[in-house]
Amino acid sequence: ATRQLTMTSFLRDLYVPIPGHASNRINAAYAFGGTPLLKKTISQNFDVFLDGSIEVDFAHFSEIIDQLGGVELELRQDEADVINRQTGSALTEGVHRLDGSQALTYARIRSLPTGSEISSNSTMIRAAGIL
Repeated sequence: ATRQLTMTSFLRDLYVPIPGHASNRINAAYAFGGTPLLKKTISQNFDVFLDGSIEVDFAHFSEIIDQLGGVELELRQDEADVINRQTGSALTEGVHRLDGSQALTYARIRSLPTGSEISSNSTMIRAAGIL
């Protein structure tokens, strides 16, 4: 209806019940049963219905983000610092439209030099492109 795409990321080490299996990290659902089991796990644990999904490797991630016109994301300063160091950017704390290279760097952040946890903002990315 809106002709816009919304993407959500679930942290891969969330510990959840996996249908037909014991509780485990959410990424284990994909290992156990591929996309169908992962969708079922997300649905049962978060009451979220996924009407579509895309599996993308890191080699094509940046290209897709660039084709969508970037992604809008709110960054903390420590997150911006990591992206800046790896991409030569000059991002600051706040909302930015990241290009493919910046978004890939952000997506690959697993820890921050400050020792702080990844922010809850890290779990939501809105694609800027019109489908």
